[in-house]
Amino acid sequence: MSDVIEVQPKDGEGADEPEIDREALEREAGQARARLLHRIDVLERRRHEVMDVKHQVETHIVPVAASGAIVVAGAGAVLALVINHAIDSRRHRGRERMRAFQRIWQHPERAGRYQPRSAFAEIGRKVLVAAASFVAVELTKRGVRRIMDLRLQAQSVQTQVVQP
Repeated sequence: MSDVIEVQPKDGEGADEPEIDREALEREAGQARARLLHRIDVLERRRHEVMDVKHQVETHIVPVAASGAIVVAGAGAVLALVINHAIDSRRHRGRERMRAFQRIWQHPERAGRYQPRSAFAEIGRKVLVAAASFVAVELTKRGVRRIMDLRLQAQSVQTQVVQP
């Protein structure tokens, strides 16, 4: 844009129609094209850098390493808790069984006592039982229909073989 476009009147046509310096326009268009291509190249290089996982890991190695260490530490902590719980439950299981046996021996009337449920718990239990019953009945119907269809097909094949 540093070049100034000169406008000069053509010979014999007067000052109404300006003459545009064609070379200056082509030079300016070439410079604009070069700047545009340079920007496109820069954007293309940046796109490749952003999409390149290896480059991103190399660029951000500290956060990646910290994230990996946190994940490994968390997994180790969860594993340690699970192992500790398994060991403790195994160790305490026998003791809890002995205490339960002592409670039953000392208070046998409490052993089979029914604990009443809340209304919501009863409704939920009844809905679940009804849904489970419905699913079981429907599966049984499908199975019986399938077996009956297979038997009917087998009988029709046998009658076709015997008749000719």
